[in-house]
Amino acid sequence: MKKGKKSPLLRSLTIAAIVVGLVILYAIGFSVTKVNLEETKSEVRQRQLVRIIRALFHPDLFAYDTIDKIIEVKVSVPCVDDPGTALPPSSENSEPYLIVTPTCANPSDPVTVEGFNFLPVTQLFVQFVPPNGVKLNMGNITTDQDGHFALETKIPKNREASEPQTIQVKTSVYAGNLRISSALKDTWNKIVETLFLALLSTTVGFVFALALSFFAAKNLMERLTAQFISITIILILIPLGFQIGGKTGSVILNLILEQSFSPLITGLGVLILPGVLLLLFPKAMNEISSRNSTIFHRIGSYILKILVVIISTVFACFLASFLVFSGNQLAKLLGKLAFLGTFIRDIGEILEMIIPLCLALAVVFVFSSIGGNLGKRILKISSTGFSRTITIIFSILAFMMISYLLMRALNWLYEFRNAKQYFLYAAIFGGIIGLILGVLYKPDKELKIGIAIYFITRTIFNVLRSIESLVMVIVFVVWVGIGPFAGALALALHTIAALGKMYSEQVENILEGPLEAIQATGANLLQQVVYGVIPQIVPPYIAFTLYRWDQNVRMSTIIGFAGGGGIGFLLQQNINLLNYRAASVQMIAIAVVVSLMDYLSGYVRNKIV
Repeated sequence: MKKGKKSPLLRSLTIAAIVVGLVILYAIGFSVTKVNLEETKSEVRQRQLVRIIRALFHPDLFAYDTIDKIIEVKVSVPCVDDPGTALPPSSENSEPYLIVTPTCANPSDPVTVEGFNFLPVTQLFVQFVPPNGVKLNMGNITTDQDGHFALETKIPKNREASEPQTIQVKTSVYAGNLRISSALKDTWNKIVETLFLALLSTTVGFVFALALSFFAAKNLMERLTAQFISITIILILIPLGFQIGGKTGSVILNLILEQSFSPLITGLGVLILPGVLLLLFPKAMNEISSRNSTIFHRIGSYILKILVVIISTVFACFLASFLVFSGNQLAKLLGKLAFLGTFIRDIGEILEMIIPLCLALAVVFVFSSIGGNLGKRILKISSTGFSRTITIIFSILAFMMISYLLMRALNWLYEFRNAKQYFLYAAIFGGIIGLILGVLYKPDKELKIGIAIYFITRTIFNVLRSIESLVMVIVFVVWVGIGPFAGALALALHTIAALGKMYSEQVENILEGPLEAIQATGANLLQQVVYGVIPQIVPPYIAFTLYRWDQNVRMSTIIGFAGGGGIGFLLQQNINLLNYRAASVQMIAIAVVVSLMDYLSGYVRNKIV
């Protein structure tokens, strides 16, 4: 026997053990999932299943004009003579009618009410009408495919009368030509809503995922390094820059909005300020990237950069104000096309909302650049002992601030009773961590800060992807109300995480040759991304985005069950009302749209990609 080769007996025992293990595994699965085959044999469940399947295969696509009609039959209560026998239905009678068996009965006696020639698969309510006219419900039932039903019920108590009493059914009868059903009209409106819901969520997700995907690409982030002293200064300046930028953006926005400038002034601002930015922006970039040795040139470069940021903010404020005014005016003038004006106004309002955030991020970028250069400058002009002392101080301050901000965030979530005490403890703990790191690391030690950014971004993507849109939409429904807007926000948030992951993985799979060649020329990280990464990722990014739009169309069906709008909301209503013929129309519409989306995305990929 060759070494390492199992004997036939041992091999057979191994296979037998695997088979037994699989049997036990699936037996546990049947037990946990509560497989009950006896329920499938139940006659009641089989009838219900047949009824639902038949209804689904008879979608309510078209209908006839109908009029309401009362169908009734007389019954004697109490029964003074022998109960008669109901007449059999006539095959020549095409009008809906009722028969009751027996024709007379005492209160609480059982009777059978049958209906013929009613509309097929229609829910009807059978009512008992005594002489006083007060209608009493005897039961409800759904007609079969032939328009027939048979309801076993009882005569109501204490309803004796000398004259015959009435059992009636309110129904509809055909009274016109064939037309498109209301279910099909509602489905068309909702499927259009679903398509645009998916389009908007995919667009928003694409914009944010495109920017964030580069931070989640390990091959790019591992190239980003910084000296420890620069990192400590940047960690101190980032919160300050975000706070200063956000407050400044709010102040500038409020000042411009409170001044209520005329449309002429805002229009001129929108036209002139971009030209000013085109003149200043290249100079600002050249000043920042130049190697001037004097401190005055460096200060001037940052002042110019901050000036560009402020002018950009003012331009954005003027643009937002101009869009809001123009949108309101167009909405009044366009009549049926007023939605175009509303759209322009909404874009302006969205711009107003994000201006403080954008300015905060811009100031953070400027402060980060200042921090990086300041750290290098300190190392260049100071002694080893002084730079190490400064590094330890900065490290303590940086980690005290980080710990404090983290505790502030936790306090917002959990609302601690002694919040100030927790803030103090967090700052002390952060200071100790900063002291240890300041002692361990030399000021000029190069650290891969890009790896930290990579793990943070990846973690955010993973957390967002782990929460289904069905859960997210519940939160957004509370915020913006039931409807497609909540669904679009939930899908957009999930799309950011999903596309961000796929985009970043595509960046990690690019060819390294072009990137290394561009890096060898001395290009910075941003230039490497623009000229070495983006040309390689455009085709797969287009394919991923189209696929995500297709997926969002299908996911919008599910989030509609939680109030997210779209066709799913209508489908849920019809299922809850047991209106399976209307639900069948929505299912067909979903299948058709998903198929068309698949063919369309395939065509676009073949043409573009």
